[in-house]
Amino acid sequence: MDVGKLRIFQYEVARQCRFAMIAAEDIQRSLNDLAKIQVQLGNVPIPGLEMSFRPNGDLQSLVVRAENPTPADLRYEYLDRFWYSVQAFLIAASNIAKLLHKREDLQKSLGVDDTSPLIPPAAKVLRDMRGDFEHYYDKIERFSRSDVRG
Repeated sequence: MDVGKLRIFQYEVARQCRFAMIAAEDIQRSLNDLAKIQVQLGNVPIPGLEMSFRPNGDLQSLVVRAENPTPADLRYEYLDRFWYSVQAFLIAASNIAKLLHKREDLQKSLGVDDTSPLIPPAAKVLRDMRGDFEHYYDKIERFSRSDVRG
C-alpha cells in the first residue's frame, strides 16, 4: 500500500477508535446513572422485556413525563442511552476490524498483531455481535410469533 493510502487508513482507524472510546465512556456513564436510580427506586429490579414498552405510552403522557421525569422515567432514558452506546461501540469496533482485515501493512504500521481481538478469528465474535444488532428485527419477529408472551 502506498504511503498516502496508508495514512488515510491510519486516520480512519484512529477516528473509529475515538468513536469506540466515546461509546465506552457513555456506557460507563449510563451504568453509573442506572445504579444511582436503582438506589432511589429501592433497588427494584430493572424490568426485562418491559423496558421496551413504557407504561402509559400515549403521546401526551410521554410529553408530560419528559417535562417532569420520575426516577422510573429516568431509568428508561438511561437504559436507552446504555443500549445506544453499546450499539455505537460495536459498530466502531467492527469498522476497525474491517479496516484492518487483510491489510498486513496497516496492521504492522499500527503495531497490531495476531493476538488482537480485532483480527480474525477473534474478530468473528465481534462481527457476529454486530450482526445480531443489525438484524434485531428478525429476533422481534420470532419473539412476536412465540408463545413466550403468555
